[in-house]
Amino acid sequence: MAKSLVGIQTLESLAGWKMIAERTNETEETVQTGQTKPAEFRIYRNDDLGVEIHVRRSLVKEGLDFLPGMVKDVETGKDLWSFFQEQSKGLGHLLAINGEVVIGLEEWGDLKKVIPVADLRKQKTVVVDGVSKIVGGRGVLATVDLKHSVAEALSTDQGRSIKANITDAERAVMRKLSDARKASEERERLARETARRERIAKIKSRQQISGMVVENGRGSRWAIPVTEDEWMSFGTDDGMVAIVAGFGEDGKPIVPEDGVVEAFFIQYRKGGGGRPEKKAQVKIRLRGYEQAEPVKEASVSAPTLVKLETVFIEVSKDQAKSLGIDSGFQEVSLTDAEGISTLRKAGLNSGALVAISATDGSDRIQVEKFVDGQTQTLGLFNPITM
Repeated sequence: MAKSLVGIQTLESLAGWKMIAERTNETEETVQTGQTKPAEFRIYRNDDLGVEIHVRRSLVKEGLDFLPGMVKDVETGKDLWSFFQEQSKGLGHLLAINGEVVIGLEEWGDLKKVIPVADLRKQKTVVVDGVSKIVGGRGVLATVDLKHSVAEALSTDQGRSIKANITDAERAVMRKLSDARKASEERERLARETARRERIAKIKSRQQISGMVVENGRGSRWAIPVTEDEWMSFGTDDGMVAIVAGFGEDGKPIVPEDGVVEAFFIQYRKGGGGRPEKKAQVKIRLRGYEQAEPVKEASVSAPTLVKLETVFIEVSKDQAKSLGIDSGFQEVSLTDAEGISTLRKAGLNSGALVAISATDGSDRIQVEKFVDGQTQTLGLFNPITM
C-alpha cells in the first residue's frame, strides 16, 4: 500500500506546510454552504507550491477532524478549488499519499474524485466543441492509480470499505490504452517470431557435414552444423544436428583438431514444460579428419638434412588469429626444400614450424606449418637468428 497520512496530520507532518491563520467562531460563522454552525478554521500555506488550503472543523461534536474547504492561489488570491463548488453529498478528506497532498471526495463508501493539490495551478479550463474541459495536471492512468491509493488509505484509516469509483470516461480511456498495449505486444511477438523463423531457416540452409561414428554407435551420419546456443531452437522434425564451436569467415564450421563432434536428434520432454533434450547422441569424426596410419619407426631412418638452423620469428596477435598459431616469438627450423621433404617423410609432429629462404632475393624466410603430414604456408617473416 502507498505510504499515507489521513486528516489534519497531513499538513502538520509534511515539510513545506505551515499554519498561517487560526480562528474559532462558536456563536455564528458563515460557511461556503450557507450554513451557520460553530466551527474552528485554519489556513495552511505552502510557498513552494504557491497554494493555501483552508480547513474547518465543526465544534458541534467532539473528536471530529478538520475537513478541506478550499484551495487558493497565493499569488493571485484566486480560488483554485472549493468543496462548495463540487456540490458533493459526502465528505472531503485530506490525505497525503507518498508525500503528496490529495483531497478525496467520498459519498457513502464510493470515492468519487481525487484532487491532487499540486496539480491545481497547472490545470486550465478550455472550451472544446462548445464544452468546457480541464487540461493539464496528470493523465487518466495516473489519476485512476491515485484513486485506488486514496481509497485504500481511507479504508485502512476509518475501518470501513471505501472503493474507488472509476468513471465511464476513465474506463473508456483505460480500455483503449489496454487495446493499444496488447496490439503493440502482439506486433513485437510477431516480429520476434518472424526473426526466429528467419534465423532457423538460415541455419537449416547450411551445408550438412558428415562423418563416421566413433562413439555410441557405428556407421555414418549426416547433420546440420549448429552452435551450442542454436540447437534448442530446432524441432523434432529438423533432423540430426552436430555441435561446432562456431563458423569462420568462409562459413565453414570450426571443429576440434581431431574433427570429432557431438551429433544428436532433438526431442521435447513430455510434462517437462516442453524443454528440448538430446536424443540418440553419438560422436562422429568428420570426413577429412580421418587419422593417418601411424608410421613405423623401423621404416624411417634418421633424416639427413642438407641444412638445419634454429631461428625465431615474431608473430603479431592479428597474424596469430588468422594463421592459427600463437603470438609472440616462435621458434622455427630453417632448412631448404630437400630438408622439408625429408622432415615430411620422417613424420614431423603436426603444428611444427619450418622455413626456407624466400625466393624474392630478400633476407626473409617463408614459414611453413606441418598439418597432418602436409605443409601449410603461413607467409614471409624476418628471421631473428641467435
